[in-house]
Amino acid sequence: MLVLLIGGALNHAAHYSEVFGLLAGMRQPQKEDLEPIERPRILVLSPSGASTFAADAMLHHLGASVRTVMETDDAERLLDIWRPNILIITFWSGALGAWCRGLRGKLFFTDLPILVLGDRDDEQEVFEVLDAGADAYLAQPFGVALLVSQVQSFLGRSNWERRTIGDKSTLCIDPVAQRVWIRGQEVHLTRRLFRLMHYLALHPDRMFSSLEVSTILAERNQTMQSNAIAVQIYRLRKTLEAVGADTWLETVHGFGYRLVVPQSDKTPPSSTAHGGFHEPP
Repeated sequence: MLVLLIGGALNHAAHYSEVFGLLAGMRQPQKEDLEPIERPRILVLSPSGASTFAADAMLHHLGASVRTVMETDDAERLLDIWRPNILIITFWSGALGAWCRGLRGKLFFTDLPILVLGDRDDEQEVFEVLDAGADAYLAQPFGVALLVSQVQSFLGRSNWERRTIGDKSTLCIDPVAQRVWIRGQEVHLTRRLFRLMHYLALHPDRMFSSLEVSTILAERNQTMQSNAIAVQIYRLRKTLEAVGADTWLETVHGFGYRLVVPQSDKTPPSSTAHGGFHEPP
C-alpha cells in the first residue's frame, strides 16, 4: 500500500516537474521589477540621462511606466524585450536619423510612435526628423499640457489590448469579445490565462522569463509567487493539449517560455477533446 501511495504521488508530481524545475532557483519577483501591462510603457532616449522633464511628465500626468536610456543600443534592447508603447527622443543628430530609419525597417517597430523633442524651432530639422520616420516633433519651449496631449494621441493608436489576432483555423484571439479559437475549436480560458495567451500570441516565438509571465498574470501592482505561476502555466498547457496544440507552448529550460504557433496548421481538432470546448459559430 505504501508503495502504491508513493507511486501515485510521484506520478502526480511529474505533471508539475517541468514548470517547477524551471522556476526553482529563480528569485521571487519583486514589486519594483514588474511593469503591469495595463500602464502605458514609455521609453525616453536622452543623451545625458539627466533630462527628466519628459519622463516626469509621463509619470505624473499619465501614470505611465517610464524608462530612460542614454545610448541607442540600450534603447534597441528595451524596444525588443519591453515593447514600449511610445519612444520619446530628447535630442537629434544625423546618426540618430540613420538609427531611426533602420528601426523603421524592422517589422516589429513599423508602427511604434516616435516623438522627438527638439531644442530649437528649426524647419530643416523638422523635415529631417519626419523623413527619418518620426511621427511628431515638438520644439522648445513647450508646456507639459502639449506634451501630454501629444503622447495621449499616440496611446490611442497603440492599444494592443484590443487587437484581434490570427484566424480560427489555427489561432484566433478576440480581446473585445474575450474569445479564443485554437485549431478551429473555441476554448474557454480564465481571465488570467486569457491575458497570458493574448500577450504571448502578440509576440510569437519570443521567450518570456518567469518575471515577465508574472507581470502579465498579475493584477496591476500585485505579484505572483513562483508556485502560482507554475500552476497557471500547467493549466494553459493542459488546455492546449486538449485541442491537440500541446507543442505550441514551449519551455526554454533555465530561461522561460515561448508560444510557437505553426504557420499553417489546418489539422482539425480532436473529437475527443475535454468538455468546455465547442465549435465556433
